[in-house]
Amino acid sequence: MVKKNNKFNIYQIVSVLLVLILVLSTVLPVYATEQKEFITSGTCGDKLKWSYSAGTLTITGEGAMTDFREPDMAPWYPVRDQITRLVLSDKITTIGNLAFYECTGLRSVILPDSVNKIGSYAFAECTGLESIKLGNTLSEIRRAAFYNCKKLVSVRFPYSLKKIDNIAFFNCEALTTITIPSYLSEMGVSVFAYCKNLIIAEINANLKYVPEWTFYGCEKLSIVTLPETVKSVERYAFKNCTDLCNVYFSGTEENRSEIKNCIVEDLPQFVHYGAVTNGTPSESNMSSTYTESEDGSVVQTNTTVTENDSMTVVTTIEHSYVKDSEQTGTYDIDIKVSLEDKNSWTDAKNTVNQILKSTNATLSDQAGTIDTDVIVYVKEGSLDNNFLADMANRDMTLTVVTPNGSTWRVDCSETKKTDIVGKTDYSYTVEEASGNSRDKLGTDDCYKVTFTESAKLNAEVIIKLPQSETNSNAFLYQVEKDGTHTRLQAVAVDNSGNAHFYLASVNDKTEYVIGVNVPNEKTDDVIIPDELLAQYGAIERLEKIEYVTTGLESSWGLGFKQVTWIMIGVLVGCAVVVGVFMGIMNKRKQKKIMSGGN
Repeated sequence: MVKKNNKFNIYQIVSVLLVLILVLSTVLPVYATEQKEFITSGTCGDKLKWSYSAGTLTITGEGAMTDFREPDMAPWYPVRDQITRLVLSDKITTIGNLAFYECTGLRSVILPDSVNKIGSYAFAECTGLESIKLGNTLSEIRRAAFYNCKKLVSVRFPYSLKKIDNIAFFNCEALTTITIPSYLSEMGVSVFAYCKNLIIAEINANLKYVPEWTFYGCEKLSIVTLPETVKSVERYAFKNCTDLCNVYFSGTEENRSEIKNCIVEDLPQFVHYGAVTNGTPSESNMSSTYTESEDGSVVQTNTTVTENDSMTVVTTIEHSYVKDSEQTGTYDIDIKVSLEDKNSWTDAKNTVNQILKSTNATLSDQAGTIDTDVIVYVKEGSLDNNFLADMANRDMTLTVVTPNGSTWRVDCSETKKTDIVGKTDYSYTVEEASGNSRDKLGTDDCYKVTFTESAKLNAEVIIKLPQSETNSNAFLYQVEKDGTHTRLQAVAVDNSGNAHFYLASVNDKTEYVIGVNVPNEKTDDVIIPDELLAQYGAIERLEKIEYVTTGLESSWGLGFKQVTWIMIGVLVGCAVVVGVFMGIMNKRKQKKIMSGGN
């Protein structure tokens, strides 16, 4: 009897397990499907609406944005790494807590003047963010708003700013200079901690003390300006700021002595080479680092910051060489320019020219390779052609990032001044392509690209695609009048989701479409960007990349290729007619000769 009962119990258990498996097999797929669904539009405030399409997040309406309580509460969070462009209404008043948390694809952001508050963790972990323009009425930056934005090159605080909360710019490694405006009266702890490349900090705020941990771990910080209202420095404010040597303070002698004593507690060596003096720092300041590896390789890095009210220029010269070697190694010169408005191009041109002149004079007598890259972050307007013309014929690469994240890269050594004419807005928009394009190309991953203005310039147009397209093949087409898609170029998408197209011209009236992993397209001519050469096993590029002429149309509305074939046909036809005519004339001449001879 015991054996039978055990047997019966085993059967019951197996039956229950089978039923559970059957139920789970039907429920889980439904649950998984529901989890994967993403609604592309909705509300994010009482009077604010949002929509997402092809990497662009657009927020319209007016008023305050919702403060999200958890990272996954933002409705667009499921596609956070796919968002490459942010378009905000000029009537939005606040950026909500955690609004754009972990939007790693964002490169450039413009906040409208209507925004008066940036919420906690609003742009935290936006590790690709390089440029941001703050509005002129901004009064508050909440806790960790830009936490770990490692690529953020510069930030200009408006005079309206009154409060910066704790760890607002914690670990923003690329920041080189900050200026705190005079109206600010409240600053939290660790605001700029671990900003490892910060060189200059000018605090004009109405503060009685420098808060705890403010500049903790800012290894390259060398120049600090404090307001006369400061009476002391709280603990660890300058801890591990090993390059700090000059602190400018215009207050009383008593407070100056107290400030120095506080700094020495965090930084004992400051007592020997540091000074708290009454004066004004120069416009240009430099920091230098030296690292040596066990294998004898040495890297010496000099960073210089030059700035005025509307421009910041950061120049980094990295000299890599082998110690005790006769070779001088390589020099990498990186010049990063951040322009606050479109009237700063003349200052930028003069500053860059001065830097190039001085570096060339210093390094011209030394052997070795010199690579020069200039990147300009434009926060208003577009690339100035006068600036571009001045950079032409130089052995350097110029990259320009416009306010909406459009990116153009130009090899100045192959650019002639005569090629640059008029004024052109070097920007473009990306949106989802029509169903017609998806049907014709046979892929759902289709993006429509529209250029703001026509341009004729050999340039590497870098189009940011959603992160999901990484390491795919992207094909660029232009849509002809009859709806056919003419293939222009094929490129491999790099690890950051960038498609690098090499174009000689673009047309604002032409519809361009990018298809990703288009079936039945040949891939033997896919261009590998420089960033992926090593990944594909190539040391250097063996063949020169050809720039593609696009968007040319005849007065009849025909495509460039169509016109080319028509012209070839006309020429062949003319040749045939001329040949027939010459044959007839030759026969008549022969007959005349023969009749005259008789």
